[in-house]
Formats: sequence, C-alpha cells, structure tokens
Amino acid sequence: MLWLAGGALAAGAAEQGPEAEANRSLAERQPLVVGATTDSFPYGFIDRDGQRRGFCVDLLNATVRVMHLRIKRVEAPSRVLHQRFRAGEFDLLQDYSDAPDRVLATDFTVPFLTLDGVLFVQKTGSPIKTLADLNGRSFALIGSGSIGESFL
Repeated sequence: MLWLAGGALAAGAAEQGPEAEANRSLAERQPLVVGATTDSFPYGFIDRDGQRRGFCVDLLNATVRVMHLRIKRVEAPSRVLHQRFRAGEFDLLQDYSDAPDRVLATDFTVPFLTLDGVLFVQKTGSPIKTLADLNGRSFALIGSGSIGESFL
C-alpha cells in the first residue's frame, strides 16, 4: 500500500518540542517540506526533460491545490529520502509504504494505492517453484529501497 506520510516530529520542530509542532495548524507550518522520490517509476520520478512526473506527484499536486497548501519538494532517491525522513528533515513524504518499523514514527494517511507483488518465472522447465527456491539465486528487482526489497 502507498500512503502520504507525515513525520511525528517535523523538520525544525526540535527546539519547540513535538507537542508545540503538533498544535500548529498546517497554515502556520507552510511551506511544508516534502520528500519527493526521483527513482520510483511510475509513482515519482524525473523524466528525460528534468520534470517531476508520476502518479504520486499528480496526487500530491491535487491535494495541495484543494487544501490550499504550500509545499517545497526536496528530490532524492527513495533510500536517501527514507533516511532523511527518519532524521526529521521533512514534514511529509510524497509516498511511503506502511511497514511495522515505520508506524512508530510516522502518521499515515488513508492508503491511496494497494499493490500485490509478483514473481515471473519461465512457464516450463523453471526450477523455481517456491520462494525458498530463490535462495542463493540472482534475479532482477525493479526499483530500490522499496518495501518489496525489504521483504526479500
């Protein structure tokens, strides 16, 4: 599942404490600093012309427009964004998958996308019959820093 994710402690709030930051309205905290992926096609990526593209880019743009928010996107690869988010550098991430280790320090929105993983093998003659059959084998994985990569 993909969600918009907000940090429990927003960037710059350390001096005031998390309670003070949580009591500030969105209008008082704007522009909100948003971590935006550059390597997560088709959700958030930079196209050949250097433009932000993707489903999550469009969704956040629509949310910002409807809620009259101001944001400042900070672009980086997913793995870097996740580390910086945990360090408190962003108010929210453009997209973030729910995981047990993330829920303690993250407030998630209602999920806006649910995905299933899939493994493709040759129809006939493949020695891969179960996930355990992947042990010690090389295979391709699309994207990096994803919840699917963590699973493997």
